[in-house]
Amino acid sequence: MKDQLTQRELKFSIAYASGLNAKESAITAGYKASNASQQGHKLLNGSKQSLIQKEIDKRIEDLQISLGITKQSVLSDLVRLYNQALEAESHGVCKDILKLLGSEIGLFNEAKQVKVAHSHSFEQLLSQSTTKDITPVMTAVAMD
Repeated sequence: MKDQLTQRELKFSIAYASGLNAKESAITAGYKASNASQQGHKLLNGSKQSLIQKEIDKRIEDLQISLGITKQSVLSDLVRLYNQALEAESHGVCKDILKLLGSEIGLFNEAKQVKVAHSHSFEQLLSQSTTKDITPVMTAVAMD
């Protein structure tokens, strides 16, 4: 039965999706409290991990829909709150909301690149140096 969840695995998924941690979810699903932490970890990372995660995701999505919480509604609320904070001149709140909105549209996902231009190459610097041999004076000692 690797392709479907048992009743306890299903109960665990529902409990986990409702906000309980792995240990609490395992206990709720009927696993012994003495090894619930290990069982919860096993369920989240074991052979049925993808099935359990799909069930958790489905339950969370169902909960969000039943509560009327969608990505669009959250973004709309953030924009509304931003406008209210702007009117109230709450600049700290505005900044926090803008960070959230910017993150959502991927504004801050770009890796920052620093380009440094060097005026001289290592070889040029070495040729201008009075020291022509840069071999260490003392030989390296091997440490075992």
